[in-house]
Amino acid sequence: MATENQESIFNFEVIYNSFSIIMANWKKLTIFVFSVTIVTAIILLVVPNYYIAQVTILPPAGKSSFSGLMNLASELGYSSSGDGIINSPQVISRIVRSRVLSEMLGKREYFHNGKNRTLKLREVFKVKEKDPARIEYFTHLALNRAMTTSIDARIKSLDISVKVNDPLIAAELMNAIVEELDSYNKLYRNNKAKSNREFVEKRLKDTGDSLAKYEEALRLFREENRQVTQSPMLMLRQQRLVRKMNVSEELYLLLTKEYETTKIQEVRDTPVLDIIEMAKPLPVKSGPVKRKVLMVVFFLSLATGLSVLLISEQIKKSGTIARLRQLEGYRVMSRDIAAVFKRLRR
Repeated sequence: MATENQESIFNFEVIYNSFSIIMANWKKLTIFVFSVTIVTAIILLVVPNYYIAQVTILPPAGKSSFSGLMNLASELGYSSSGDGIINSPQVISRIVRSRVLSEMLGKREYFHNGKNRTLKLREVFKVKEKDPARIEYFTHLALNRAMTTSIDARIKSLDISVKVNDPLIAAELMNAIVEELDSYNKLYRNNKAKSNREFVEKRLKDTGDSLAKYEEALRLFREENRQVTQSPMLMLRQQRLVRKMNVSEELYLLLTKEYETTKIQEVRDTPVLDIIEMAKPLPVKSGPVKRKVLMVVFFLSLATGLSVLLISEQIKKSGTIARLRQLEGYRVMSRDIAAVFKRLRR
């Protein structure tokens, strides 16, 4: 019981002493908190508002939905073997952040609502360089900093968002990313289909020539050998010729179907990215939330000021500073620092 009473008295004394220290130094604490809050408020006034535009790319509906991206992914160092890997949102996210796409976006112009004129991408991100290579490089870095990609592993969708200081440019830039990605995909898909069509076309011609050769050989054989059934050797030769002709005919029919399919794929111009909806300009800013930031800074500065005040007072009472001042090293360091400041004042 006595121990509990001593602990309660001790706690009360600690609280009382802490309160006394705070009240004795309330001016210093107020000036510190007020100064930090005012500086933060000035910084927030200078910091421009930003707007975020976002789209969601759904997983592909079929195997060939991202065939164009497979080619671009190969250029970026990804293996093109396996549709599951190429069609993954991780690879698409990497492609969206590629230099190839930023170069395409850099050729476009975007209307700035506040300035009432169109801007290039380098102007949107305020890249002040003269060398074209440096402009391209720093614009690419700025775009990647402004862009955020998020993957939903459950449904394998990809969220892409961009953050700029104008709502109209945010929406235009986000839609441009989708359009350029889709155009690039269709271009490579059609080029792939053209290569396939040319390959199948050549194989179809070669197979047609082989089929005609086997048909002619069988015709001549039958004209020269009317009594085939009477000779086992002639029957064997005829069976071989018929077998070659049948194989060539089946291959010819298969290639004919494939040729028609590749011709359709070559002229197809349908979108290959499934988007829930295109980005629209936001009527309100996305951030920063200045009032919330001010409140957080106020309470953090108050907590910091109180902690420093109480800790410094505790150090003074413990005599740590007094013992440090008696050390020879502390005296030498103090003289050296005083000498430096004396020279600076001169």
